Amino acid sequence: MAVIFTVGKFFLLKMQQLNYVGDRKFAWFDVPEPKLTRSDQVIGKPIVMGRCDADVTAWLPGISTVLAAGNHQRVVDPMVNLSLGETPYRTPFPIGHESVCEIVAVGSEVSLFTVGDRAVVPWSISCGKCANCRRKLTTHCQNSGDTLISGWGFGAAMGPWGGMITDYIRVPFADHMLTKIPSDVDPLMFASASDNLADAWRTVAPELKRNPEQGVCVLGGGAKSIGIYAAALAVALGSPNVVYLDFDQKRLDIASAYGAHAIEIPKKLDQLEVDLAELGEFHIGVEAASSIAGFNFLFDHIACGGTVFGIGFYFFSEQPINYFTMYGKSLTLKIGISHPATDLEDIVSFVLENNFDPRLVQTHVFDYYEADKVYGKASTKLVLVRD
Repeated sequence: MAVIFTVGKFFLLKMQQLNYVGDRKFAWFDVPEPKLTRSDQVIGKPIVMGRCDADVTAWLPGISTVLAAGNHQRVVDPMVNLSLGETPYRTPFPIGHESVCEIVAVGSEVSLFTVGDRAVVPWSISCGKCANCRRKLTTHCQNSGDTLISGWGFGAAMGPWGGMITDYIRVPFADHMLTKIPSDVDPLMFASASDNLADAWRTVAPELKRNPEQGVCVLGGGAKSIGIYAAALAVALGSPNVVYLDFDQKRLDIASAYGAHAIEIPKKLDQLEVDLAELGEFHIGVEAASSIAGFNFLFDHIACGGTVFGIGFYFFSEQPINYFTMYGKSLTLKIGISHPATDLEDIVSFVLENNFDPRLVQTHVFDYYEADKVYGKASTKLVLVRD
């Protein structure tokens, strides 16, 4: 809730923003309430906020120190530091980058939105007009700031945007950035559309729209919700053969509820010996275990000419990728950061028109004002709701 502080003769309007402060602890920080500074902006009140699968990486034991040291030892890709700062996940930093907002203020040049509208806010900043945005590489927008990537929830390394678990956020390039949702639809349906649902969409939707007869194999367990979303979307998009592999029974049950063939596997992928040949042919593989071993497993099981998507974080040089398997089977590997602004309109339309319900993945739903106490809870998909 916004609070007025008196400083001399001046009145400063402050609000609260959740920060990760280290050691799996979180705290509310008082920060200035955002104001419109350009005519293409809106101010939004986050009413539903999802925890991204990547957020939990921030509180892995010693992750900042390990990644910084690993870069010096050349066992961590230099891009980690370029994206996340010289000391990745340096605390404290504002966290959270998935939200549906209710618009409370609108700039004079915003034509598609009015006060009271509800909209999904993509996690990364993009203008929609530069050369990269026109190529649908919106997370590499050339007009979004001085950082390599601009977005919410990762601290100063991605710009001055703060996090989305906050009383209010300022959204630039609003007509391009925002995707409206109907006022009579539960906003929980789109809690993860900002990132994780969109991340899953890009792995299966383009290929299945081209040919819905393709089989899909999803290797889950790392990016916990993205893998389930990918399997669920593949079923909903018409794939006749969707297999979801994971070591966690609760996630297997969710994938099964969506119609995927769920198979339990060992947590350590070097012990993975599942033979998928008897289950049919697979043309799309989704590596959501954040493991190079996962790539090699999928290369072995995806049919000739197929495509494997990697959506995890691959910080370390764990083992070599079997490039010759890719070569011999004419496989395509697609890996890269997500560009949700490119797909959000299609995702919202698909969810509304096909009765697709992403809420099954949401294993824990808490009140927004409890965020400092619950955000680090072990969960496949944690969501905050604010009245």
